[in-house]
Amino acid sequence: MPREIVPFDRISSAVEINKIFLIAAEGSKTEYLYLSALNEKHGRICRLLPFQRPKEEASHSAPNRVLGQLKREAGRANLKEGDSCWLVVDRDSWGQVLIDAVRDCKTLQYNPIVSAPCFEIWLVFYFKKLIELTEEEKAQLILNGDVSNRYKYIEKFLTNIMKQLKLGKYKANHTLPDFFFVPSNIQKAIDEAYTIEKMEMENNESYEFPIMLGSQMYQMLSLFFTENEITLN
Repeated sequence: MPREIVPFDRISSAVEINKIFLIAAEGSKTEYLYLSALNEKHGRICRLLPFQRPKEEASHSAPNRVLGQLKREAGRANLKEGDSCWLVVDRDSWGQVLIDAVRDCKTLQYNPIVSAPCFEIWLVFYFKKLIELTEEEKAQLILNGDVSNRYKYIEKFLTNIMKQLKLGKYKANHTLPDFFFVPSNIQKAIDEAYTIEKMEMENNESYEFPIMLGSQMYQMLSLFFTENEITLN
């Protein structure tokens, strides 16, 4: 039987859980729902365990605050050898605060995952390669300004794509359609995010995380599927 991990409640009785990825995400709902769904569908041997930050902390999304929450949760989670801790944050406009959090994360032997400008760019990579975007689209995605009272540019961009494919609207803080959890679709996002980061690393020796457009989510999910012995096509 798998060990009990408090406070998480998605514990499988079918197989032994060999590893867990304890995850603190900047977004209090969107990332949590996405990662929880991935875990529910594919976490047979290795589990993604995102935790919902306390309500009183949910609005404190600065990377250093989220890292502090991860450290506290790690101290309570009875982690074993082979388990790992992951910090999932957005580039946003955090500047030095983000740089310091990423470096602190590495000092603690945690895994920092940064998306630029935000988590939703990872979802864009399910559909689009960077070279397919116009210069105007890239500029607007990087800026990610408000296009209405309800939407940021990247959210509207995703909605337009999803509507064309009859996948409905993109809604932050809501469960995503099954399309986003199909391994072959995830592989497309992994390939694109990896390609972008590889180019960035080749052009910048001091590169640590994406600044313009990119996402390191591929690092976590590539390892997650490998540990679960699932081949991404």
